[in-house]
Amino acid sequence: MIYSEFAQFYDDLFDETLYDRWLAYTTSRISQPKTAKSDVKILDLACGTGRLAVKLAKLGYSVDGVDLSADMLTLADQRAQAEQVDITFIQADMRELADLGQYDVITCYDDSLNYLIDQKDFQQTLNSVNGHLNPGGQLLFDVITPYQTIDVYPGYMYNYRNEDSAFMWTSYEADFAPASVEHDLSFFSV
Repeated sequence: MIYSEFAQFYDDLFDETLYDRWLAYTTSRISQPKTAKSDVKILDLACGTGRLAVKLAKLGYSVDGVDLSADMLTLADQRAQAEQVDITFIQADMRELADLGQYDVITCYDDSLNYLIDQKDFQQTLNSVNGHLNPGGQLLFDVITPYQTIDVYPGYMYNYRNEDSAFMWTSYEADFAPASVEHDLSFFSV
């Protein structure tokens, strides 16, 4: 139950304008479709609650979404159904994408690659992604830089409250990996 509540908190609190920026970046990088947008296959890796996947599908692209969290995927599927778009959502670890098809574009935003804390996992993910890209395909991603983890996050605090819930986020310097950060997230719900 706690994870389904976290997925909903995440979805409610996340800055929606980031999805519009990722959408604009992604669509600007897609080569001109040979015939139709629906012929362009996109995999939204670490898709979370499906906001970007739905936006891409609404533009006419053929989209699949992958996430490790079943709770995030449940919200993603509900969002796709509400927006009446056809998206296949798959629960999988980004390091092991063996059962997926081939894609023209694979996206991995919201600093999701930063969760891979050792070089072996990062390389395994890149190899897995590469195995699912069509010739000339693209991996589009973002990451948090060492500046963010060393200078910005340590001591960072964000608080949010409405009539039904509250959220407190505090970040600390960590020592489990170079330039690592620990986040303390507290959620309160009525």
